Amino acid sequence: MKEKISIVFMGTADFAVPSLKALAQSELFNVLAVVTQPDRLAGRKKILTPPPIKSAALELGLNVLQPEKVSEIKSDLTDFKAVVFVVVAYGQILPQEILDIPEKGVINVHGSLLPKYRGASPIQEALLSREKETGVTIMMMDEKMDHGDILKTGTIEISKNETSETLSNKLSVLGANVLTDTLPKVASEEIMPQVQDHEQATYTKKIIKESGRIDWSKSAQEIEAMIRAYTPWPHAYTFDHNNERVIIHEATVVKCPDELAVGSFFITEEVLFGIVCGDSTALEIKKIQKSGRPVLDAKSFLNGVSYSAGFIFE
Repeated sequence: MKEKISIVFMGTADFAVPSLKALAQSELFNVLAVVTQPDRLAGRKKILTPPPIKSAALELGLNVLQPEKVSEIKSDLTDFKAVVFVVVAYGQILPQEILDIPEKGVINVHGSLLPKYRGASPIQEALLSREKETGVTIMMMDEKMDHGDILKTGTIEISKNETSETLSNKLSVLGANVLTDTLPKVASEEIMPQVQDHEQATYTKKIIKESGRIDWSKSAQEIEAMIRAYTPWPHAYTFDHNNERVIIHEATVVKCPDELAVGSFFITEEVLFGIVCGDSTALEIKKIQKSGRPVLDAKSFLNGVSYSAGFIFE
């Protein structure tokens, strides 16, 4: 039997969990340790919460390290004598002194088809850009962000109703499958890394809570894509005539009525809850929510508010 490939795994977010489980449960690999971010205060009650990867690692009986900065544990990482480090949604760029430790280098799973969508939000960006397909890239890490040589890619179609949540779930599983197929070939040097075409690189923007505010002057197609891209966070939202924050969870593009201002609420025989968008387009709102309230279908929501035709969402 071949000797198992020794690995140190670095990850934090849910996206990394399938990759960790695939490696830990395979007969081909030996996960020596898992490095993740420290527990953080989360939610309105500020409860100290472990990262998803820590919870998964402990369930698998793995050793967990949680440095604020990975350079703090350089000596530990050196002592493991791992053949390779695997990094998936870890949340830190590794310095060269860490990249130089493992014999076969540091391998990363990224949620886009590089060099497109480098950065922290490739899944949201693919949806915002209304891509028909996306994928994962297995690459060698260097000090620059998502800049390293490509080992292998996997592609997936983006369905019509895809959200960031559903697409992330699919890509995380795809990434785990492509990773476990690629790693043995890296260890045996059967695979030749390919340099990225850096001139074709595009970059994602950082998503903050305010990113979700809807600009009704954009087209209905752009806003509908935004609603899906920002589910489950930060959500696409607007403000009604009472200046109450309203979160839109689902909408479809419909025909726009004539002579109504952008942002106007309207009702027609075909559309129960419409909002005028830019470029003479409109959306029909299907699922909606006031902050702190349950998500409702349009009919149930309208039963509890006093919206008159023509008022403008801001």
